[in-house]
Amino acid sequence: MTGQHQGDHGPAAVMPQSAPRETPQEQAAEWFARSLHDGTVLDSPAFHAWRSADGANAAAYDALGSLWRSDAFGAALAASVPRPSSAAVPGRRPVRPVWMAMAAAVAVAVSVTVLADGLRHAAVDRMQALFADHATGVGERRTVALPDGSRITLDSGSAVDVTATPAGPRVTVLAGEAYFEVQPVAAGQSFTVRTGDAEVRVVGTAFTVRDGSGAGTDVSVAHGTVAVRSQRSGESVRLEAGQAAAVSPTGRVTAAAADPDGFAWVAGRIQFHDRPLRAVLADLDRYIPGFVVLLDDDLGDRPVSGSYRLDDPRAVVRALAEVVGARVETLGDHLIFVRS
Repeated sequence: MTGQHQGDHGPAAVMPQSAPRETPQEQAAEWFARSLHDGTVLDSPAFHAWRSADGANAAAYDALGSLWRSDAFGAALAASVPRPSSAAVPGRRPVRPVWMAMAAAVAVAVSVTVLADGLRHAAVDRMQALFADHATGVGERRTVALPDGSRITLDSGSAVDVTATPAGPRVTVLAGEAYFEVQPVAAGQSFTVRTGDAEVRVVGTAFTVRDGSGAGTDVSVAHGTVAVRSQRSGESVRLEAGQAAAVSPTGRVTAAAADPDGFAWVAGRIQFHDRPLRAVLADLDRYIPGFVVLLDDDLGDRPVSGSYRLDDPRAVVRALAEVVGARVETLGDHLIFVRS
């Protein structure tokens, strides 16, 4: 903190008075957030006294350091918050100013885990408050009946806006994934689903639409027929039951076979066959408040198969870790690490 540093690091390095209930993780979060703003804190007698007072203190601080330097955690944050221009910080890889501000907020909230959970909910909360007619929180699924008898099932962390138009219902997927069961419509009418990248028109069918929040849109058809069109390029494709399409942000539309396991979440399950562990953990991460962070690239390449209920996604993470011989460690209630 410019202008406050003194030679003995005294006033700038005094640990805030802690309530007795503060855990080593919470105290470590305070020290860590302050060190990001003023690196001299780590040279202070107060910090060294706190760190050496209890082995749990040192372990908690080291865990936060490992998390902060982890490319996996950086990728998780990148997927959850907008990232402005880079700012160089001596001694570590470039970080974004907004991340620094969030880390400083840890010292106020006294919890890195609560911060991570807040990042996770931020995008959907904004959509829900501004535009969404229907939304779900992390780990929640909900089915909505429309006036025409069609049904929309929202997956974890999803939001949709529903509009009645003269041409028929129009649904905008604002975030996450939704499964549509569309009733047959009258001649000249259509049921339309939109994302930022794609438009899907149907007459009567069941299909999923997954908005990639800037990474494109995926459409999979369970039965019936749909027409998928890029909002950007106008390129389109007609899909039958068992087919899928990916619409990229640049407008490219690519058709492929639909993954039958991709519909399992509608029934409250997650299924996968010979998928890389990192891909499965990324899917599970959507159902867990906070983050699941894979700290071992080799583990991430291991193929796994299974069918699990989504009632307890943390238990699924533990089960998969046991299958591949990995360890699961937690930091608070919102951070789960999978490592060798």
